[in-house]
Amino acid sequence: QACYNYERMQGPDVLHAMVPIIDKLYKEDDIEGRRAAMRRHANFFNTTLSFGSAIIGLVAAMEEKIAQGEKEIDDDAVNSIKSGLMGPIAGIGDTVNQGILLPLLLAFGISLAMEGNALGPILYVVLMVGAVLCISYFSFRLGYTKGSQAIAEMMGSGIINKVISAASIMGC
Repeated sequence: QACYNYERMQGPDVLHAMVPIIDKLYKEDDIEGRRAAMRRHANFFNTTLSFGSAIIGLVAAMEEKIAQGEKEIDDDAVNSIKSGLMGPIAGIGDTVNQGILLPLLLAFGISLAMEGNALGPILYVVLMVGAVLCISYFSFRLGYTKGSQAIAEMMGSGIINKVISAASIMGC
């Protein structure tokens, strides 16, 4: 969130994440193709970072098809997918990260620290960073390989309600 701003929120970050993919897909002399791809991914975007990687994976796969010449996918389709998924993904991600993972790991780290163990805060940071990196990696792979179908199935299967229920129980 280094480039977070009120106009585009995480849009510049999405573009930053997509630049290596754009570099790989478009030749250096295809200036117009590269420019169009960069414009597609610099728009407004805001979701939970770790779970939002699924959206980045999905649009990376879409970008790959656009670069291969598929005409059915256009700028509007890419932006519609991103804006349509960022709210529901944020609902899942915020619930898991802030409602389950954060309190659970903080409770563990704080209990160790209260006993005078300096490993409490260190362990919390290492576990939290590890969990977020794992979630980000597997979310990206899910979005890239399975696409919107897998994300829609996950949302429609009732997993979200189970996660929200588990988070409320954990909070109590």
